[in-house]
Amino acid sequence: MAIEISNEALESYIKGMQKVSEILKKEDPDYIVFPMLGSIAFSDTLNVIDGDFPKEKSIYPPASMSRGMRDATGGWIYNFLDSINLKDPIKMIFVDEAKSGNCVRSLANLTEEVIKDYALDQISELKRFVFKKKDKEAIASGMADIDKKTKENYTSELAKISEKLQGENEEENKAGINTLSDILHKYFNKLVNFKTIAVEHDNGSYLKSRQVYDNLVNQGRVIPVKVNSIITMDVTDFTPARYKLKGPSSKKYLPEIDYIRVEEQYLNLLERIAGYVGTDISNMSFPINERKIMDSKNLLTRYYKKEK
Repeated sequence: MAIEISNEALESYIKGMQKVSEILKKEDPDYIVFPMLGSIAFSDTLNVIDGDFPKEKSIYPPASMSRGMRDATGGWIYNFLDSINLKDPIKMIFVDEAKSGNCVRSLANLTEEVIKDYALDQISELKRFVFKKKDKEAIASGMADIDKKTKENYTSELAKISEKLQGENEEENKAGINTLSDILHKYFNKLVNFKTIAVEHDNGSYLKSRQVYDNLVNQGRVIPVKVNSIITMDVTDFTPARYKLKGPSSKKYLPEIDYIRVEEQYLNLLERIAGYVGTDISNMSFPINERKIMDSKNLLTRYYKKEK
């Protein structure tokens, strides 16, 4: 069945995406995060309206705050941070739909949790040498490594902690680990700067989590972009990627892409957008970054919390 999109709705959507593009240019992030599945259409639209869009910065995690899928989303983000060998400051900007405000809020909270877990995992081996097998040489070496990881920002504090950890007093050992955990959490939290550009309907009443959502906006963690209608939202034909079913008769999905299918109506929509902004898309292939989208499953090797 043909999907009718008025010129007014289309124009509002395009102008919203142009604003998203302007924000991204101003913010200049290292990574532009398009949570799947819904934001793939945003990725394609941005590439159509901006011939210089930095598609090489785009990454595509699975995203759903439902049980199980939430674990996979967190695991993907964790593995991504691990894959880039996080040691220098990075800026990540998520581009996502804001339907109720809940997912935007939950994804922000989840990312914070992942950063904290990533930070604390840096001392998992060190804790073994402190509590299970007292090895002063290994403890000193581990603390020296942490000093390097934190770019020698906490050298004096770490030296004091190292002394505590090498001692035999269990209470001092625990206090030292707690202080070290706080230092690492603070350091990695500063290292990862993330925000969300939330594309939302121009109808504030629909946001169920209005107060929490507004708090995120006021904190600068969410940048709202209003459109009359998110014309691609919850429309299967406008979602080129498909999750894999858990089984032949299952109605539940795994957090990995099974296949790509580009419907004619989706191409027609992109052509209308291209016509509006004056872009020739005859040599463009959709979805943009198809290989990256399919390969996103490679970062699902560890499910967040499930394997801890």
